Amino acid sequence: MENINLNWELIDGKLVTNFKFSSQTELVKFLEKIACFADEMNHHPDCKIHKAFQLEISLFTH
Repeated sequence: MENINLNWELIDGKLVTNFKFSSQTELVKFLEKIACFADEMNHHPDCKIHKAFQLEISLFTH
């Protein structure tokens, strides 16, 4: 990961942050770890891949 942004923002009632990676392979490996943890917690974030190597994560409660 090139840049770890631990600054979460509140946008439209959701906590949102972005991560930048040096490759899509690195991004997907990180996303897989998040997915496994989310399955264990039974609470799944919205994840959006954009600009090829960036991952946006949004958390909210229904």
